[in-house]
Amino acid sequence: MCGCRLLTDTGLAAAMTLLAPSLHSLNARGTDFGDEAAKAFAAAGGALRRLNASCTPLSGAGLAALSKAAPPHSLLVLDLCYTEVVGTADVLAVARRHPSLQMVGMGGFSDLDLGGAPRHSPPPPP
Repeated sequence: MCGCRLLTDTGLAAAMTLLAPSLHSLNARGTDFGDEAAKAFAAAGGALRRLNASCTPLSGAGLAALSKAAPPHSLLVLDLCYTEVVGTADVLAVARRHPSLQMVGMGGFSDLDLGGAPRHSPPPPP
């Protein structure tokens, strides 16, 4: 469903309720996949191993519901680049529950601070 804007969050929630038991990978990039769909998926017993929710309205609350629905250490891929309202603290909470994560996409996170001073190239030799 990558890029499909024809389904609303409510429509996606109905679909997630039906798909949850058998769906382990979800590419919702660029869709209207938000908290309603995420919570419906979690409530229906869904457990994702891979999620691409980049460029969606998913928030920290929806992400938390998905994280808690999946057994600890089961989530492997989490791409949240340019989500509208997920913050770094939300991702860190998921990482604590799922240290199994092999890839986390966080491009566009305005509150992302990798720490340390910016690296500068050494001055050229005289």
